[in-house]
Amino acid sequence: MEALPVSVTDYGPVQIWTLFKQATVRRIMVIAQVLAVTLLVTASSLSVGEPHPRQTTIVPGYLPEVQDPALPWSVEQRRFADLLADVFGLPYTLAMDFSDWILEASIQQQVSPKLMAALVAAESSFGLDAVSLAGAVGPAQIKPHYWREYCTVEDLLDARSNIECSAAVLRHLIDRTGQEEDALRAYNVGLSSVLYGGLLLDRSDIYLSRVYDFERRIAEASSP
Repeated sequence: MEALPVSVTDYGPVQIWTLFKQATVRRIMVIAQVLAVTLLVTASSLSVGEPHPRQTTIVPGYLPEVQDPALPWSVEQRRFADLLADVFGLPYTLAMDFSDWILEASIQQQVSPKLMAALVAAESSFGLDAVSLAGAVGPAQIKPHYWREYCTVEDLLDARSNIECSAAVLRHLIDRTGQEEDALRAYNVGLSSVLYGGLLLDRSDIYLSRVYDFERRIAEASSP
């Protein structure tokens, strides 16, 4: 049997040229496969990459003052800020901030923004750094040790986070008690007082009247 070539010197010029072309073709195919895989990975990463900027959606039924749900968020924010500035005498810059925080939290938790604004007014008169003797903090007077488990925020001293947590708490209490009035009482004196009764329940009458009075004033100011 004829021995097979074992080194380059055993090949002739034609054989060497043929091997070179075959190696080049294989190299090009490998490079093409690598490029194809790279393009697929890049396309996948783009499709699941950074999310689009947050867009707030107006939910008809939960914002009764909204006349046109298709209006830009900035228009709704200014409208509600006008109400807060008019009813509570807030500086307009502060009213704009509270308008944004309250509307966003109300939409997330599907509660009335007028009720949320009334709650904040009753709790702290829109005080950004309000702290009670009982340890409640922020505009909505959240007790961190009591309600933190219902909130997804870390810093309850931050006004936006505070109101976000407040709306989550109010939503929880409405779901638990089945009534908005009982939920507000529970927000003021505790859920156990509402569910099982007690001396503190009578104290919540004044609080309830204040919240509903503020809500009525906002509703009247928003009427045509």
